[in-house]
Amino acid sequence: MTTYLFHGDDNASSRNNLFEQKKKHVDIRELNGDKLLPKDLASTLGTESLFGNETLLIENLFSRPRSKDKDACVQLLINYSGNRDILIWEKKTLTKLTTNKLPKTWIVKESKPPALLYNFLDTIVPGNYQQATKILVTLRKNTDDGLTYIMLSRHISTLIQAKTATNLKLPPWQIGKLKRQASSWEISQLLFFYDELYKIDKKIKTGTTKLDLGSQLDILLLQVLG
Repeated sequence: MTTYLFHGDDNASSRNNLFEQKKKHVDIRELNGDKLLPKDLASTLGTESLFGNETLLIENLFSRPRSKDKDACVQLLINYSGNRDILIWEKKTLTKLTTNKLPKTWIVKESKPPALLYNFLDTIVPGNYQQATKILVTLRKNTDDGLTYIMLSRHISTLIQAKTATNLKLPPWQIGKLKRQASSWEISQLLFFYDELYKIDKKIKTGTTKLDLGSQLDILLLQVLG
C-alpha cells in the first residue's frame, strides 16, 4: 500500500503527475474530498474490493476549510495500514506544517511554478510594461497562460493586503518585499487591476469574448503598466 499526495500552485503539472500515476491503476474509486465524511471514508477504507486492488482517489480534502470532519478524515488516512493505494490531489500548495505531519511513507510531490514566473510578478509595477512583457514572452515558451493568470491574480490580491492590512501572516522578508512593490501603486490602481482580472475570468467562463486569455492579459498589462 502506498499513499501519493500531489499538490502545488502549478495545477497543470500536478494534474499531469496524478494522471501518470492513475495510468498504473486499473480499478479506481473516486471520493469528493470537499464533502467527505469520516464515517463514509472509514467504511470505504474498511471494505476491501472484490479483487483486493481498488485504488482510492481523493481530491481537495486538505484544501477544504478546517473542520472536525476534515481533521477526522485526514487522521483516518494517516492511520490507514490496509492494502489499498491512495491517490490524493490538492488544488493548492500545502504548508510545510501540514506536510511535515504526514507519514514518511507517503510520496508527496509538490508542483511549483517556474522561477521565471516569480521574476515576472516582481516586475508588476506601473511604468514597467516593457520589462514585464519581455519576461512574459520567454515565460510563455514553457508556461501556460492559465497558471500565469492565477498567480498574477493571487499576487495582486496580496499586494492589496500589503497596502491595506496591518498584519500579514508571512515571513518578515516577504512582507518587506511586498510592501516595497505595493508602495509603487495607488490602492485604487490595485483594486482596478484586480477587478479587471476578475472580469477576464468571467468573460472566458461565460463565453462573452472572442479573445483568448493570453491576448486579454496582454491588453490589461499595457493598460495598467504602460
